Amino acid sequence: VLFGRPHVSKAGDTTMPAGRTLFLANVPYDASKIALRAAFEKLGQVTSVRLDGEASEQADSNTAGLNGAVATELQQATRTAHVVFARPLGLKKALANKKALVLSASPKLSLTPTQEVSREELQQQVDSYMKTFEEEEAARLNEAKKNFNR
Repeated sequence: VLFGRPHVSKAGDTTMPAGRTLFLANVPYDASKIALRAAFEKLGQVTSVRLDGEASEQADSNTAGLNGAVATELQQATRTAHVVFARPLGLKKALANKKALVLSASPKLSLTPTQEVSREELQQQVDSYMKTFEEEEAARLNEAKKNFNR
């Protein structure tokens, strides 16, 4: 299951602009940019997909000052991605989507409903997962920084 929310962009960020960028967590390690693009293109035109671990200013700033092994371990602890839509409507459709995105080994994807779960229950599960995810990411980053400063 992919968990998503709107990406919180820094002022002036043109590569992942607020209002058009979807942040995804729990992305399978074998998921490709092609597979993610194919899935989300069904909801709106996608201009770019960024998987964690790619060279980027944001990734560099999040791990700045950490030695290579610690930075690599930190980046591989979880798999995240950002999907940038051409228009804000694409992001809105992605957030409102009630169908599961099924990622397969091939770039061909389909949207299929999963077991019936109320929207409220699903939202509670997503919110709970994202809160835990953010807390764990903050703890990992703090631990890595602490280990680097020793």
